[in-house]
Amino acid sequence: MHTIEIKKTDWPEFFRTLNRRAADQPVRLEVERRDLGDQQLVRLLPLREIDFETKGSDKGDLLITVAAEQGELTHRVQRPQRIYALLNDSAELAVVAIDEPDQGRTLVYFEHLLEIPAETYAP
Repeated sequence: MHTIEIKKTDWPEFFRTLNRRAADQPVRLEVERRDLGDQQLVRLLPLREIDFETKGSDKGDLLITVAAEQGELTHRVQRPQRIYALLNDSAELAVVAIDEPDQGRTLVYFEHLLEIPAETYAP
């Protein structure tokens, strides 16, 4: 695996590109926290989108939305600090890692690896 940190100024374009390429792809969503340990939130549910809250006191929070039998489920990452793309040896996106302010981390695993243009996350 090769890890690339996405510059904060590139976050919107990175997620716009990711949403176009990953719509309805099955994902696994995990949260790692020191106080709770690792928790799997979602397993093999279709990704709807990853986007930022644009209004109110939650502006800037990252929203990860997946489809479920009972409707859409959204996981909120409050004030993301850093975002990383983890690529396999073929440069396909395998995981998006989002660092949280409380030393937690949210991980979005893609079950079907995605080719994301290099200019989307180039340092």
